[in-house]
Amino acid sequence: MNRPNDFPTPATLPTSLDAYALSGSFRVGAFTVHHLSDGLAFGPRQSWFHGIDDDVWMPVLGISDPSAPFPLNFGLFVVVGGGSVTLVDSGFGPEAERFEGIRGGNELLARLAEIGIAPEDVDHVLQTHLHPDHCGGLVQDAPHGAVPTFPRARVHVHAAEVAHWTGPDTAENFMAPYVRSRIEPIAAAGLLRTFAEATAIAPGVTALPLAGHTPGHTVALVADGDRSCLLVGDLAHHPVHFRHHDWHHDLDVDADAHTTARETLCSLAASLGAVVTAPHMPVLTLGRISRDVDPTGAPGDARWSWTRVDPEDVGGVLR
Repeated sequence: MNRPNDFPTPATLPTSLDAYALSGSFRVGAFTVHHLSDGLAFGPRQSWFHGIDDDVWMPVLGISDPSAPFPLNFGLFVVVGGGSVTLVDSGFGPEAERFEGIRGGNELLARLAEIGIAPEDVDHVLQTHLHPDHCGGLVQDAPHGAVPTFPRARVHVHAAEVAHWTGPDTAENFMAPYVRSRIEPIAAAGLLRTFAEATAIAPGVTALPLAGHTPGHTVALVADGDRSCLLVGDLAHHPVHFRHHDWHHDLDVDADAHTTARETLCSLAASLGAVVTAPHMPVLTLGRISRDVDPTGAPGDARWSWTRVDPEDVGGVLR
């Protein structure tokens, strides 16, 4: 039986990359959601708990060494249903190959083929944000310039996100050249669509702006009737972030806004009874959020609990 806040830890997770699935699927009403990997690696994850003392976060995750390796999935989602195919993020692309020992990196097209989807089948791409590991697969590099990977797909990105990565604010950012090499060909091809508020992207898929990690960070809501799922992007790199809202990634551009975004997300997830999952979590890491019933929560806790959902309970299949 699953218990609230029974978080996965390095001690309870496989220690071989080969033990992790590269793809998995689950159901949200009439929609199928595929979680695909574009690279799996192991590494220390102090960056997920920036500014938090090691003796605070390590006991919660059952480790005594801050350099203990965690599994890190560079993932994305594919939502199929209602006559439409929508990607939520587009993988890491060639930059994944920089990670020594990575498994399945820069293999997005192979993962899509395994679930019967060709590039020309994709109708929409919703980018949660434009960090390189989320937008790398938007284009294919070619001798005469990059070309869109998904030739028919409209690519939806928050307007503030596009402005951030193509403007002066990131002129010296080490990630900017790669990001611009991905998004500028999309704009030149006339495929870029921007939004500034909650926006229906495709049947069953709604973009919900929740900034903080980046200026235009966005969550995807997949819904059909009373069934729903929130694909939370980088609002959570590990399920512990659904409880400890002030444990931040070192790349968060606005920590206060990110804390507020997590609170908003958890309130929405609890009210909907939605499944929650994130691209960087191992395939399939599914859960639900509820209000914390433990009155001894430490000050600063957001008073939310995360409980694992067995993938089989939502028609889940691992591959």
